[in-house]
Order: sequence, then C-alpha cells, then structure tokens
Amino acid sequence: MRRRPIPEFTLRARRNGTLCTVVVSLDPTAAVAAVRDEVTERLWIPPAQHWPKYPGLLGGQDLRAGGTWLAVAPSERLAAVLLKGPDLPHAQNRLRSRGDLPLRAAAAGEVLDMDFTRYAPFYLLLASFQTVRLMTWDGTGLRQNELPTGTHLITNSGWCRASEDVRGAFFQPLFQALPRPARLDPRSPQEYWSDWMPLITGANLPANDPRSIIIHEELADGRVFKSLCSSLIALTPDGMRYDFNTRPRDATAFRQITLPPDLSDAKPASAVGPPA
Repeated sequence: MRRRPIPEFTLRARRNGTLCTVVVSLDPTAAVAAVRDEVTERLWIPPAQHWPKYPGLLGGQDLRAGGTWLAVAPSERLAAVLLKGPDLPHAQNRLRSRGDLPLRAAAAGEVLDMDFTRYAPFYLLLASFQTVRLMTWDGTGLRQNELPTGTHLITNSGWCRASEDVRGAFFQPLFQALPRPARLDPRSPQEYWSDWMPLITGANLPANDPRSIIIHEELADGRVFKSLCSSLIALTPDGMRYDFNTRPRDATAFRQITLPPDLSDAKPASAVGPPA
C-alpha cells in the first residue's frame, strides 16, 4: 500500500515541537477530547497539582519549561488547552514559553488580556459547560472567537472547517454524532466514555494516514515524534470529570484524575520520559 503524504505544515510543525488535536463539543454541556503529540525525548509528568502558584489547577507538566499543554480548574469547571501555531522567522527570539498560558487562562477563568508579543504563535481554547472560546495569536495580532453550539476540531492549523482539513472532514461528523455527557457518575472511563473510545483512540486509522489523530513518526535526525497522551473532559453544571491516558491507542489505559490526585507517578522525583 502506498503511503499517503503527510501535509507539509504537519511535517514542519513536527520538526519544531508540539502538535495537538482538540475536539470540543457544546450541546448543551461541553466535552473536550485532546491528543498531545511531542518528541519522546522531552520529559513530562502526568496530571497533578504541580504549580504552587496555581494550587487549584490540575495538568500534566512539561519538565523542560515547567508549564503545561492542558490545565483544568475543577472548582470552576473549566479547561484550557494550548496548541502550537505556525512557526515564524526568528521565533526563537521570543523568550517566553507558551506553557504558562493554559495555567493563566484556567486560573483567570476568562480570555487573557495581556501582551503576547514575546510569545510565538498559538491557539488557546478555554471551555466551560456553557461556552467555548478560542484565542488565536499569529505573532502580530490576536483574534477571539466564541464557538457556536456543536462539535469543533482545532489543530495546529487552527479551527478546522471540515471541507478544508482532512482530519476535520473525517472526524468531525463522527464526533458530532456522539452523545454528550449530561451528568457525572462514578463509572470507569471505559464505561462513561464508551461511545467516544473508538474515536479518541484513533478510529483504527494507521499512524501515517493524514487523517489520523494518533501518530508515530521517526524523524530524519533519529528522534521519534508520536502521540504521547490523550484526555477526555466532561464539563457539566454539576462539576467536571477528567480522564487521562498515556497509551493513546489503548482504551483500557484511561484512568480518572481526581482532586486531590492520587498519582504516585506524578511526583517530580519519579519523572520519566513519555511511555512507549
């Protein structure tokens, strides 16, 4: 079988850092599904309360810069997700890590009003059970959108329109057809998210399919770039639920993150590279 070409933007982004795919559904409560992609040599630790400055927040921590790609505020029923934007020339001169942005947004509970000129381009999604807002910083200007009721796919090329993005064209109608969690209950992640599991684990697409949201690629310099973890978040009037997976193709690997967390492997002393 001939290998399908990977979009050039995806190849450029993979050579330069984190990718992510986020599905957010608002109808009437909100559900967020996120897959994080990164080079396997970049160390990180699973979700916990890692930031004394933000004691009410949970998220996985990137040990290189100290920030996160996804932060949740259980008491406020909020989730903030960061996606890398297209690279700009001389972007390495922008000194601030984007990993603090989800923490700032989740702590503030609102779209950030600050100077972004020292940040490289990004997309920042802030979701509650009532609204979903998307900030887009292209390196020179900021755009804000409140996403309408429905199901949306956001990638490192931005808010996808199904006709313009192969992943959106494939996955958006499939996620749109799924029921949204209307209430919280103590069932296992596999039971609670039973309808979502086949899609969030990749829908049986191979890693080199351009539609795939679960990827694995060996780069020319010998590094491996792959999907490292995935998250499922339910936001309801009664509270929120956060389920996390370090083996994104394995539905049985999802576990519920609780507050306070009981994660022995979430302490900095046990930091390891991303799971194989």
